[in-house]
Amino acid sequence: MHILLDCVPPQRRADLIRHHLASTIRPGTGWLLVSDYAAATAVGIPAAARTRQSLGFACGGQASGGERPGPAPGPDRVDRRSAVAAADR
Repeated sequence: MHILLDCVPPQRRADLIRHHLASTIRPGTGWLLVSDYAAATAVGIPAAARTRQSLGFACGGQASGGERPGPAPGPDRVDRRSAVAAADR
């Protein structure tokens, strides 16, 4: 399952993750991929893994789309990493 944190208000992000861990992920075999395409670590908007951890959820790792061709990113670079965790309830 893949969810996007930027689709809900910040105060509802924990509810979104909690809902999917409890209702849509198969225990022991399912994975929840959490992305936040609005993240920009250079300007203080944390990547999905840090957001997920700050909400009290474990994070099993990060994935990235890799570097994009073209000029080097500036200070307002968007951080497109995703947080990954197993459903272990």
